[in-house]
Amino acid sequence: MEFKSEANPRILMTLDGRAEITFTTTRGAVYALEQLKEKELLVKVTTYSKRRSLSQNAYMWVMLGELAAALKLSKDEVYKSYIKDYGVYEVFPIKAEAVERFQKAWASRGLGWVCDILRDSKIEGYVNLIAYYGSSSYTSDEMSCLIDAIIEDCKAQGINTMSLADVMLLRNENDTD
Repeated sequence: MEFKSEANPRILMTLDGRAEITFTTTRGAVYALEQLKEKELLVKVTTYSKRRSLSQNAYMWVMLGELAAALKLSKDEVYKSYIKDYGVYEVFPIKAEAVERFQKAWASRGLGWVCDILRDSKIEGYVNLIAYYGSSSYTSDEMSCLIDAIIEDCKAQGINTMSLADVMLLRNENDTD
């Protein structure tokens, strides 16, 4: 289970040297936790990052469609080029003989999950791959950067875009997928 907590959990040290940690959250999370009573748990705590909204995603695809038509390219080609130019990525050293398998596995996650050979690795028999994450995994801020780049290119092509106020509303929405 996963839930969002308010900042600053309360930490109490017990007399036997252990710690009790209290998180503040919604009633829904409490009900779900009640179902886990009497079970040993693995707890993982990370910082919260607002995911991109469904409206951001829909707007991006509309703009990509307009841009693709203007450039006489497919929407998929245009999307992948933006992922490579403005997207989030990792560099991985991979055994040379495992590259094709890794690329297929990475690409199976979705259209934007693109993976290319960057260069030979310093590790003998390995190459460095640059693996781009698809926008479905982006935070709201990462998605905003991608959309901003698309908007600028749409404007350069004479394509009408949303007003700045409307785009700011998309950035602040809470709907997620």
